[in-house]
This record gives sequence, structure tokens and C-alpha cells, in this order.
Amino acid sequence: MKAWQLQKPYTFEELNDIEPLKENTVKVKITDVALCLNDIFTYNGRYDVNYPIIPGQQAIGIVSEFLNETNGFNQGERVFIKPHLNCGQCSYCLQNSPKNCLNLKSYGKEINGFLRDFAVVPVENLVLLPENITDNDANFINSIAICINALNALQASQGDYIVILGADIIGTIMAQLAVFYHLVPIVIDDSEARLENLKQFGITYLLNSYDRGIKKTIIDITGGKLAECVIIPPFYDTELDATAFISIGGKIAVVNLSMPYNINIQEISSKQLSIFGISNGLSSYKAAINMIVNKTVKTDFLIDEIADFKNVPDIFEKTEKKPLTKQTIIKI
Repeated sequence: MKAWQLQKPYTFEELNDIEPLKENTVKVKITDVALCLNDIFTYNGRYDVNYPIIPGQQAIGIVSEFLNETNGFNQGERVFIKPHLNCGQCSYCLQNSPKNCLNLKSYGKEINGFLRDFAVVPVENLVLLPENITDNDANFINSIAICINALNALQASQGDYIVILGADIIGTIMAQLAVFYHLVPIVIDDSEARLENLKQFGITYLLNSYDRGIKKTIIDITGGKLAECVIIPPFYDTELDATAFISIGGKIAVVNLSMPYNINIQEISSKQLSIFGISNGLSSYKAAINMIVNKTVKTDFLIDEIADFKNVPDIFEKTEKKPLTKQTIIKI
């Protein structure tokens, strides 16, 4: 089995990776890896990782081989691989809340990921893909699931205003889900092109972060009350103060934030705000697949590049130099 392994930051080595099958595991032929922040931070040494390690957190593939019964999986079936491995033993796992697992491990960070042609995966980490979902759409399952978890945490009511501070992958998906949940999204971004993409979903309030008076505009949009919720996606514009756009008693969801951010603690206190940190999509993958099948979320315009497995070192070098506002998919 071929794999790309990071020996240390910025240093890839191609190797033959042999991983034996065990009870309750499945060998999966990896077909697609969707690059994410974990992969880039593992590549450039921003994360404290025990090298060597195979990156690649998000993947889909085809069931190839197994030792015994696989709880309904058959050879040749396409599967989504959950990007995190929960321990199954902590108090949260025993309460059927794996997204809060105290010992959660991420593929490509704490354990070897999926930049390889085959991987042996615990059967409970596989989710069957319907035939009517394309591979390209399936590569966004994790991002959609994360957004679902964020909106579930906020518990917003129909008609609530929700400010989304960025139209990256997460922000764009979040805006579409906000419309589906009958919320009123207000999206702020510094790219007119990214904002323009959102008009197709009937999103009216699209603000450029370079414009002066954004707070006043939001006050006018909301009839003076400001927004009930704010979403801070991974590539949040740190020049904006999230607490300035939210009403008293409002809620903020911080979703996989990729950079340090100094939030206004005084405003959090005086406005009695609640903040939720969202780091994974566990518990919502089947809901995410349903969103794709029913065309609730559109992702085709979020693909930046479809690349070849043989070019992995060059792909990482190039991708590290730009924000992941669109998806790079590696075909294996």
C-alpha cells in the first residue's frame, strides 16, 4: 500500500504502508482526500505532532476487504470515513455523546490519516454513501456536519438574524443552512466574488468587511436590535469585533477557528453573551448526507482544485500559502 508520510514539517516521503486487518475493522480503498486545516498545520509544524505521520483527515473510499461480518457493509460500497476516533469509554461516550469525547483523536494529527491508497478503519467509523451522492459532494460531509452542530448549539429560532463573519467553506455552508432553517443570514466577507456566490441562495444581506459603518448597517437591517447569533468561521477577519454585532443575551459559535483572536470580554459580560466552541461534526454525518441528497446545500462552486495523489508534496506547498476558502481534493 502506498502512502505519503511526513517525516517532519515540510518533508514528505513516499512509502509502502502495510496495515493488517483486525476484528471489527474494514480495509477501505481510499479514493478522495479533502484537505483541511489539520492537514496544513500538521504539514507546517503549527501543531504539536509526533512525526512521522500520514496526514489526511477527511476521506471517502470503497469497502475492499474484511475478516467477518461488517454490520451491513459489503465489498464495493462507497463509504465516508469519520475523521475522528472517539474512545468509547469516557463518560461522554457512554452517554452517547461522542462529539464531546474526552480522548478524541483526529486522523492525520494524533493517528495516521488517509493520504494512502488503502486504510484499515474501525467499522463504527464508516458511514454508507447513497448511490445518488457524487464523490465531490461527499467530500463536504464533514464541513456540513460541523455547521449542523454549530446551529444546533445556537438553538436559534425562526426569523432570528445570524451574522456570519466570512464566506469561506464553513461560512458559505452555514449561510445556506441558515436559509433552510428559516433564519436571516447576514454574511460579511472581504471578497465580492465570494459574496456574489451567495446571491443564488436568496441571501439578501451581503456586506463587504472593508465598508465603513458595518455595525450601523446591521442595526438598520435588524431594526435596531442587532443579531441574535454570530458565527465565527475558520478564516475569520480578525479586524472585526464579533461582539459588536450581537444583541443582549445573544450567542456566538466559534467554528474551527484557525488563528488566535482577542474577543471583547467586557462586551461578553455586559451583554450576557453565550459562546460555543465547535470542533467536529460527530453525531451529524447522516444528517449532512441527507442535506446533500435533498440538495439543501450546494458545494460545486466551493471546489478549488482536484489534484493527483502523485503530486501531494507540491499540493501541500501550494495550499499552505493561501487560505482554505475553497476545497482542494486529492484523488487517489
